[in-house]
Formats: sequence, structure tokens, C-alpha cells
Amino acid sequence: MKSALDIAQYFINHSYGGQLDDVTNLKLQKLLYYAQGYNLALYGEPLFNEDIVNWEHGTVVPCIYHQFKHYTNQIIQPTPDFNMNKFSEKTKEVLEFVCRDYAKFSGWKLREMTHDETPWKNTQRDEVITKDSIKSFFTAKLNCEEFNFDLECMERMLDTEFVEMPNDIKTLAQFDKWLAEG
Repeated sequence: MKSALDIAQYFINHSYGGQLDDVTNLKLQKLLYYAQGYNLALYGEPLFNEDIVNWEHGTVVPCIYHQFKHYTNQIIQPTPDFNMNKFSEKTKEVLEFVCRDYAKFSGWKLREMTHDETPWKNTQRDEVITKDSIKSFFTAKLNCEEFNFDLECMERMLDTEFVEMPNDIKTLAQFDKWLAEG
């Protein structure tokens, strides 16, 4: 298991197409929370041991906040000798997922997102957000996302990319039957 600082350094040093992501301390705190949440939901174990706490501006790993607070709201500078290869493939998959789906948002947008989520909402200010509450929330989130699909979108894909779908299919039950009959 890596430390929260290892995971933080990953986000600080992450880049797309040679361009570093703009990671401030506020944004970093939220990326750590999302990485911890998805790792707990997917693998049942924490990504790092440090606690995540309910602070006014959302979810925070206090030791990481204090490590980088001198940047205030400025972009945290990368570490030149940081080695991305020290992470397992499983960990990289979670971190890449978080980068792809969450790093595109500003720190303030991520703050607002965490304020709408039950782990932060159901924890008192300055209290530790339990790993169990984070795991429960992200497990439910993954289950919802996994089965939340658009039938029309799937029909278009099937029509254009794979096979011809009969025009008389109008419901999910009909679609499932058609798939089962193969």
C-alpha cells in the first residue's frame, strides 16, 4: 500500500499529452478522496491509510493539505525525479480512471461535488469520514453507473457498428430477449 503522499505525487506529476494537469491543493484533496473511494469500492481495501476528514471546503487528507498549503491556491509544482512506475497496474488503473473522470474539473467544482455526496454530508465538521462510508457510497455509485445505460444509444451502436438490430424492438425486455437468442 502506498502513502497518501505517494498518491498525491502521482496526481501532481500526471500529464496528458505532455501537458501537466493543473493541480492545486484544493483539487488534490478531492482527487485523493475519489481515488480512495473507487479503490475501496473496486478492491475492498484502502489505497492509502491516512484519514480523510470533513472540512469546510470538502474532503481533506490533513497531512497532505499541510504538506502543500504553502502553494495556497497556486498550481503545485511537479517533482522532477518522480517515478510513476512504482505503482502496481491495479493502482494505476484506479488513478488513471480518477484522472480521466475528475482531473478535468477545477478544485472548486470538485469541492461542490463532494459537498453533494453522502460521505461528506453525513460527517460532522472536522471529523474523520469513515472508510466504510466512503466504500458504501462508491460501491453504490459504481453499481448505479454500471447498469445505467441508454437503450437508444445501444441500438445505434448495434445498428451502425456490429449487427443489424430488428426494427420491432422497442423495450428493454425485447432487447434482452433478442440478445439472448443471439
